[in-house]
This record gives sequence, C-alpha cells and structure tokens, in this order.
Amino acid sequence: MTYQIVSRDVEVTDQVEQDILNKVGKLDKFLTRVPEANLFLRISLSRNQGNPQWTDAMIDLSVEGDVIIGRGRSDSSVHAVHLAVIDVERQLEERKRRNRPYI
Repeated sequence: MTYQIVSRDVEVTDQVEQDILNKVGKLDKFLTRVPEANLFLRISLSRNQGNPQWTDAMIDLSVEGDVIIGRGRSDSSVHAVHLAVIDVERQLEERKRRNRPYI
C-alpha cells in the first residue's frame, strides 16, 4: 500500500511515524483482496483550531475508485490516528456488508 503522511504544525518524529504506521497496518485485514496498486493512504495531521493542544488526524483511503475518510481528534498524534483508523474500519465493515451481505 502506498502511503503519505502530511503534517501541518505537528512534529512527526521517526518513532511517531512508526507508531502511526503500526496503527494504520490494522487496516490490512480489510484490504487483503484488493491489489496493492489500487490502494493509496494519506494521513493528514494538524493542530486543532479550537484547542491547539489537540491534534486532528484525517485518513483518506482510496480503494478501487472509492474514497473513505476517517477522522480522529486527541491530545497525541498517534491516538488521533488510532481514532481515525477505527472510523475507517467501521466504514470498511459497512462497505463489506453492502457489497457482500452473506460473507
């Protein structure tokens, strides 16, 4: 899967990047039947406008022409990404149910 991490006003160290990729790796179980060439993941991190101590995370996942967007907000970048991953997992589950109701 091709991925891109974009941050604005948020420092992303090597350790934070590794932790974020571990969180995002949990999406692989939903994408086993999708060819790697058809996947693109973009993780955007920015400071919350209302509370600058919080981080907003947005995950854009392009899957076979479909775009799934997950959002998370927390006091740490890694936890915000974790919440966004949960949002994307929920949407992938719904997509799976709609496309294949008996699997």
